[in-house]
Amino acid sequence: MMGPVRRWVSRHVAYPLMLTWRSVSRGGTWRPMRRLRELDALSRAEPHVWQDFRDRQLRRCLANALDHIPFYRGLPADVRNLARDAPMEALRQFPIVTKRDMQERGQELEADYVPRHGRSPDQSSGSTGRPTRYWVDHGRWPVRFLAGFRDLMRLGWRPGDPGALIEVRSAFFWRRGWIRRVLNRLGGNYVGLSVHEMTPDSARAFLKTLERHRPVYLRGIASGVDEFAGQLEAQGLEGRARGLGLKAIAACSEKVLPRYRERIERVFGTRVFDLYGSHEFGPMAMECSEHKGLHVAADTLVLEVLDEAGHPLPPGRSGRIVVTDPWNLGYALIRIDLTDVGSYLPDERPCPCGVTFPRLASVDGRQMDFIVLPDGRRVHVLHFAGPLNMAMGVRQFRFVQERPDELLLLIVGDPAAAGPQLAKVRGLVPPGMRLRTEFVGELPRTDGGKRLFVVSRMSQDRSP
Repeated sequence: MMGPVRRWVSRHVAYPLMLTWRSVSRGGTWRPMRRLRELDALSRAEPHVWQDFRDRQLRRCLANALDHIPFYRGLPADVRNLARDAPMEALRQFPIVTKRDMQERGQELEADYVPRHGRSPDQSSGSTGRPTRYWVDHGRWPVRFLAGFRDLMRLGWRPGDPGALIEVRSAFFWRRGWIRRVLNRLGGNYVGLSVHEMTPDSARAFLKTLERHRPVYLRGIASGVDEFAGQLEAQGLEGRARGLGLKAIAACSEKVLPRYRERIERVFGTRVFDLYGSHEFGPMAMECSEHKGLHVAADTLVLEVLDEAGHPLPPGRSGRIVVTDPWNLGYALIRIDLTDVGSYLPDERPCPCGVTFPRLASVDGRQMDFIVLPDGRRVHVLHFAGPLNMAMGVRQFRFVQERPDELLLLIVGDPAAAGPQLAKVRGLVPPGMRLRTEFVGELPRTDGGKRLFVVSRMSQDRSP
């Protein structure tokens, strides 16, 4: 167990040193803890305050793109004046950028200069089979990443409190570089379990690590946290899991299915908070204590919900999610289509939690999580998967679609127990579409640690 002395060292020495080192090395302030408090206050300010903060950086971002990003040469001349006077209106004059654009025209999205504080190459996990490469501007860390820490504070975490991750190994940030390893060992901040190494033995061993470490919160890939909870429950270890006294569990990277939330909360005896983010943008929106929507970090990014033609949709209407990071100047992350689908909450009343940012009602999933019907319509996989979520004999499932008139359903589980629910799934399949089922021993995760609900060979590309 982390003793009081080590916890004091973590909170007042190791963690502030780590934040200061990371901030200064990226051209940020020597006082990141102060900036963190400022960002926290901004999230509770009147909307016009954080809108002014966002618009100042958005003006700079759009002007930089017009001057230095080859991809945007040829935009109308009046966009520059509009960017100065009404940056949100000007933003909508910029084209929507797809993952294919980033893959095939990525060099055009690079600035024709190297930012003063440098930039580093990065890439998404490529769950569709082809990774997307881009550059991360070091200068964005002191604001964008600190905004992610601010979100954790809503869960009861405070800088220096220990945490735990269930992720892919590459996400264990405290292992990158000797300085971070030393500071993490000094303060005892983080421990982690890889989703690719989840077994009854590894789950039991990680529980022992958590009992020694006593983290305040646990964050992880939604299906990975659910699998960890299931492993503990199967071994009768729920009492020890609840004894950890976790304040919160943040589930990310995938849609938090109701059955995930129910089992995780039952096993650990604490609340699950849905955290929406992406590799390119980091944390973007998170549930608060009210659990009525996900607050978007609207002071440090712009998240639009658009229809098929690229027009803004009103709250309550579901559409494609398009995001802009105005702090990433060395590579344009402007109006990036994340291939996710969601909607803003139609309720405009202030959230009782005190955060004034707008709320996403939900993130329905990736565009790739939709099945294409023979008549061209698209329905979310959960339309077919409802009975599977209720089936005692189904542990995991995946739909594979290679043709509009055929679906393959892969199942890990007991064929006899799953039979009645499979009959209900077949009843949901529209005329003209055939459903084949196959029981398998395992459904492997992607390199990014996700369990895909759908593997589609159908074209999902979109253009504005």
